Order: sequence, then structure tokens, then C-alpha cells
Amino acid sequence: MHGVDTAAVVAETVALLRERVDIESAASVSDGAGGQTITWSAEHSSVPAMVRPVKGREGESLGRETSIQTYLVTVRHGYTVTTRHRLLWGSTYLNIRSVENRDLRNRFLTMECEVGFGT
Repeated sequence: MHGVDTAAVVAETVALLRERVDIESAASVSDGAGGQTITWSAEHSSVPAMVRPVKGREGESLGRETSIQTYLVTVRHGYTVTTRHRLLWGSTYLNIRSVENRDLRNRFLTMECEVGFGT
């Protein structure tokens, strides 16, 4: 990248990590009645993040219309995050649909997440 101060770009991006998210993972535990239940717990708490809404759409679940909101969430590289994790942003659960090392320099991870139908 000619003429681009990459240190300045990184510093600018870090400055935009103003939100906080918890990175949660699921575990299957016995419910005491012979079945299993899924519980979620934080692997990493209060992770600095940039959360941006990118699109919304309507869906249908059980014959009812449902709103689906997509977000891009960026965190510093170094956390183990997969589509089996979810994020807790305030009181909103964000289901991770994809995880990308956008600049391929191991500086930031960007996750496409959804809230709504199928979550």
C-alpha cells in the first residue's frame, strides 16, 4: 500500500473499538432428568470491539414475520473465535456467521453476525 501509514490506520481502527462484547461458547450439560441442555459462558469478557449494523431484512419463523439484523463486529486479533461462538453486546446476543482476518496481517478479526430469525 503506497503512501499509507499502516501504523496510523491500525491506531485509527483501535480508537474505534469503543464497544465491549463478551465472546461466549456453548457447553452441553445434563439437565438432571436424563436430557441435555445448552449453557453459554464467557471465554473472554469485555473485549473492545467496533460494532456496525450493515443490513436488515425480514424472515419468517413458525408462520410469523421476524426481523433479522446483520452486524459487522471487529476485535483485535488474538482471540479464538469461530462460528460456534456467539457474542454478547450489552443485552443483545449476536450469532456469528463468519470470521475473517480481513487484512491477513493478524491485526483484526471481523465477524459477520446476526440477530433475529434462526438465532
